[in-house]
Order: sequence, then structure tokens, then C-alpha cells
Amino acid sequence: GGDEFAVVMKRMRSEEDALRKGQEICTAFQRSHATAQMPMRVSGGIAIWNAEAAIEEAVKQAEEALHAAKEEMPGHCRLARRSGGAAQASKGE
Repeated sequence: GGDEFAVVMKRMRSEEDALRKGQEICTAFQRSHATAQMPMRVSGGIAIWNAEAAIEEAVKQAEEALHAAKEEMPGHCRLARRSGGAAQASKGE
């Protein structure tokens, strides 16, 4: 349950930078004053999108990574791997 939203960031230098930025966003929400009145955990799913590919595939990958993060590491981000392999989770706060 909960709300979902998308963030599109341009010119991420690496997957690690994208994962780090995603965790910064999750942490900022969790540390906001709003959590004092309404405790929450914010998880993120991250996909790297090449503008030449279909956006739908990137959205699907991000959504799958989000659901994995919610299940395995609530309050953290997970990076979808484009070419198979294990997804990477952040080790953020």
C-alpha cells in the first residue's frame, strides 16, 4: 500500500550515483517534519533508461525494483539491472 511517484533525473554518471541519489531522496522524506505526525518509510526502485529505448520497459524495471526494495529492505532503494544479474540495494541510513 501507499503512494507511488516517479523522479526522472538526467545525466547520472553511473548506476551507483543514481542509487545514491535515490537513497538521498528516501532519507530526506523519512527525516522530514511530516514523519513526526505520520510515521512512514520511503522505498525506491531505480532503473537506468536510454532515451532510445521504450520508456515502458524502464518503468516496469523500476516498479519491479521498488517492490523488491519494499519486500527485502523497506526504507531503502534498489537498482534494477538491465542485463539480468542481481539487483543492487543501497546501504543508506
